[in-house]
Amino acid sequence: MLYFYISVGLILSIDATLICAVYGINLKKNDATRYILPILIGLMHIVFPIAFGLLGVLLKEYVELYARFISAAIFIYLGVQMIRSKNDSEVCLSRSIRNSLLLALGVSIDSIVLGLSFGISSIEHNLIYAGLVFGIISFILSYLSLNHLPGFKKMERFNLQYVSGGFFILLAILSLFQIV
Repeated sequence: MLYFYISVGLILSIDATLICAVYGINLKKNDATRYILPILIGLMHIVFPIAFGLLGVLLKEYVELYARFISAAIFIYLGVQMIRSKNDSEVCLSRSIRNSLLLALGVSIDSIVLGLSFGISSIEHNLIYAGLVFGIISFILSYLSLNHLPGFKKMERFNLQYVSGGFFILLAILSLFQIV
């Protein structure tokens, strides 16, 4: 299950990595945002899957017959949204705690939906373990991308949004057949 959580954590962190790389280009070297923003993103990627996964567990009793279909629909929604989104996201470049919180929230919304999906799926997930893995990965990638991840310019030519969207659609299929 660790490899699964690492894979999902990497996919969840793609948007944070790309947006932080763009945001980091315009920051001064000693700007505190380089440290605060990755912490906020990491914390939200820990808290959201756990909290909304528990909510999904509570809702599971009411939607048990349809849980795998709902879980698959959520994954398909995430996949299609990732494929449809554009890499050239606009980022507000004024630095403040409020803007850092909004940016962290914006790149962490997908972990809310993922937590709900994990909670209502028929497979038992360790939500705390998954949240910790997601948070650590998103913190590391956000920190590295804000601090000019070496080789990032080479990665820009790959359209990672399509790769991650395809991964979520694959998760939808696996969820539908109760494999994941």
